Amino acid sequence: MTATNVKIITADGKVTLRGPVKTAAEKTKIGELAKKEAGKATIDNQLEVKESN
Repeated sequence: MTATNVKIITADGKVTLRGPVKTAAEKTKIGELAKKEAGKATIDNQLEVKESN
């Protein structure tokens, strides 16, 4: 996993994930990790799959 530009924003019990990732699997994995660590916080996964050129 290389998601070097992922931004994690937390406010009012909500965690928002933003930024580019290389694959849908990477997006899913980051979302799962965030959910595991966030406890009861809501996860808003706005990561975008961007293929590298």
